[in-house]
Amino acid sequence: MATEGGLTVAERIEAIDVAGREATVVAFGSCSKTDRDQPLWPLIVDEDPDIFVWLGDVVYADKRLTFNVFEPRPPEEVRQIFETQKQIPGYQALLDHAPVVGVWDDHDFGMNNGGRGFEGRATVQDLFLDFIDEPAESPRRVSDGVYASYTLGGPDQGRTVQLILLDNRYHKDDHGTKGGDMLGEEQWAWLEEQLEATDVNVTLVGTGLQVLPSDRPGGEKWFPGARQRLLRLLNQAAERRGSPVVLLTGDVHFGEMLWTCEGGDGGLASNGVRIVEVTSSGMTHSCETQAGVPLCHFAMWLGYQRSAYSLPAAVAADGTTPIDRGEPQPDAAQRVLEQNFGTVRVNWEDPEPSVEVRVHGLDGSAKLRHRIPLDGSKAAVDERWACPPAAAGINRGRLMLAGVVAACLAGTPLYLLARLVRWCWRRRHRKASERLVALRGAAAAAEGGDASDDVTDSDASLRRRRNSPKDL
Repeated sequence: MATEGGLTVAERIEAIDVAGREATVVAFGSCSKTDRDQPLWPLIVDEDPDIFVWLGDVVYADKRLTFNVFEPRPPEEVRQIFETQKQIPGYQALLDHAPVVGVWDDHDFGMNNGGRGFEGRATVQDLFLDFIDEPAESPRRVSDGVYASYTLGGPDQGRTVQLILLDNRYHKDDHGTKGGDMLGEEQWAWLEEQLEATDVNVTLVGTGLQVLPSDRPGGEKWFPGARQRLLRLLNQAAERRGSPVVLLTGDVHFGEMLWTCEGGDGGLASNGVRIVEVTSSGMTHSCETQAGVPLCHFAMWLGYQRSAYSLPAAVAADGTTPIDRGEPQPDAAQRVLEQNFGTVRVNWEDPEPSVEVRVHGLDGSAKLRHRIPLDGSKAAVDERWACPPAAAGINRGRLMLAGVVAACLAGTPLYLLARLVRWCWRRRHRKASERLVALRGAAAAAEGGDASDDVTDSDASLRRRRNSPKDL
């Protein structure tokens, strides 16, 4: 299927002049809805990317019935949703500027949290490949899944960036499956083959679901065995190639950076090179737009989505890192909670060539950034930043403090309401007492008796009750 200038996407990628540019730029993003504003496309084009990579949830092709219950849409409806996305002017401008490739995640796969049990996956695969202009003769048209590999540059140019895209949906086992798999044996064998080459300067591996933060409660994760198998293959590639390996992921509706660390269950390459993971998620909707800014930041302050694998060397928008601030564990400042996209910039011509990864916000600026030396020997482990123990999950101290504050806020109206009810009841009781005294006085007068002393005593008693401190 021909695109810009009559070239296919593969031909446009092959034509990228890596040797003739100071930097190679790969832009990426995930989670985009066709019925919402899409403000990021002009900002992405401004970064002058050589290629753009979708990391899943290109569109939302499933249908929500209740909070967490979804059903698939008819194929023609899915096709129309993809076509609507393709006709958005900002996206059209990107298609004119650079080739676009990608993989799916659950919502563009056709079923929330879906996997191998989704019967419509083969049909949606054709629709997805049509959307990204995959040629009819492409191997992706006959494979079980949408995984693919691309090479920017090559040995003949002296500069090689390998982009591997993994399909974590087509063969994914159902949640809770003991020893569950993510990729299927055919894709595992293909991945091993892709990682055999040694003359690669930068290895980029894109997939929909996050890989490193296995220690977070809730949410979808890689099955433990599949995760360790993937990290073992990537560590071996880092050892053979002696150059950076970067994971690109989406799904979670915020942006962040993570890395493998000493003591983590993913292990490290024997030469000490860390695998860095860059997550960009939420091109049209994010934590801030879904939960609201106060609630989103409050949840992050509590420690929601903390992970031992958070990258403490990532530079935040204020120019500091957790290392600079002396923080033992990255917090909300190390995440991009607004709508965002990511870039990988390979700076070939720098005095010390490097890979700079960034997560950009709504104004286009880098809210998080991290630089990785191209020379793997200079990207070895910093022993100060081993995986902190028990780093994941809610901060219990902050949760207790929040509980006390919440109890006070919730209890104050109840206390005031109780005081009001008590005051109303006592006021009604006083009026009833006054009426009773009046009736007794009237009755005594009618009988002609001398009840003045009794009335006086009753009035005095009533005045004492009125002036009692309990009634104030």
